[in-house]
Amino acid sequence: MSGTGGRIAVAGPILALSVMIWLHVAYPGAVDPLVAPVAGYAWVEGAGPLLALGVLSLTAGIAGLVSALARVEPARSAAARVLLTGVAVALTLAALWPVDASEIHRWSIALVFTGLPCAAWILARQTRALPGWRTAGRVLNAVSLGSVLALAAYLLGRPGSPVAETIGGAAFYGLAERALVISDVVLVLAMAAAATRGRPARAVPSTPSGSLARGNIR
Repeated sequence: MSGTGGRIAVAGPILALSVMIWLHVAYPGAVDPLVAPVAGYAWVEGAGPLLALGVLSLTAGIAGLVSALARVEPARSAAARVLLTGVAVALTLAALWPVDASEIHRWSIALVFTGLPCAAWILARQTRALPGWRTAGRVLNAVSLGSVLALAAYLLGRPGSPVAETIGGAAFYGLAERALVISDVVLVLAMAAAATRGRPARAVPSTPSGSLARGNIR
């Protein structure tokens, strides 16, 4: 098990997903899920703090995941942890600037949506030779692919896309974003599940040169 970090890594995304579902249930009609981004809840009275809670819960989950990975697989997860740390910072900025029209929000979300599938793919690739990570790697690759496909639909349908009008992106842009958010939350959960099943890395005890020499003489 991976201790407190692993538990936070699991609880954070679950709470974030629960908050997202609750926003849609508690504020029906306030934001059209088909055509409006999730950030639209920042403008709804009473929903803004909940939106921030969801984002920060996912941030905490990613921070816990970084801690858990550092404990169970510090060497092979190094590159993924760097990306995940950047994603956590970007999510914090997105919570502070939740308005979709903000440049800070846009660039932060861009890092989140691209960084999470990249981190999962790198982690799966770096740990594929480890017996306990093979199944997790296949799951991470599959969910990463789903996330990339959702990202493609989101970018193509986003207002301002050169093909948005041709493909009728305005009719499904919000839905594509929600599919993307859900796939990324599932990615964090999948990485957390792999980390919590792993065993802490053990340092190889060093042998003093003097003792080694004496052993060779014997």
